[in-house]
Amino acid sequence: MIGVPITAHAEETADIVHGEDQSTIKWYIDQEGFDRIRAGMACSHCLEPFPAPPSIRTTAVWREHAHHYSGIRTKDELLDLVVKGRCPICKSEVSNEMVEVSHRGKDKFAPTEGAY
Repeated sequence: MIGVPITAHAEETADIVHGEDQSTIKWYIDQEGFDRIRAGMACSHCLEPFPAPPSIRTTAVWREHAHHYSGIRTKDELLDLVVKGRCPICKSEVSNEMVEVSHRGKDKFAPTEGAY
């Protein structure tokens, strides 16, 4: 992990869909964390902070930091994901479009003030 971790509150919800139990996790993130995710400096799925947004333009930065991920991915695996704009931890797409898809807006019932 590189950078300052995103502080979040997780809440698990349980539902029955088509007769089967399903659970999902809701993340409540403060404005600073949300801004970092929107800028591509963290994954919106697993909240991993990045040294730079995953992109072909930032591979030089990622090469310098590849050793931080050596227990998870080889350098080549990491750079392959970065070039594709994916998170090196969970392989999710890191883009503004994905942030908008997963963002549900401000929740008036959030457990913390100003959570997204």
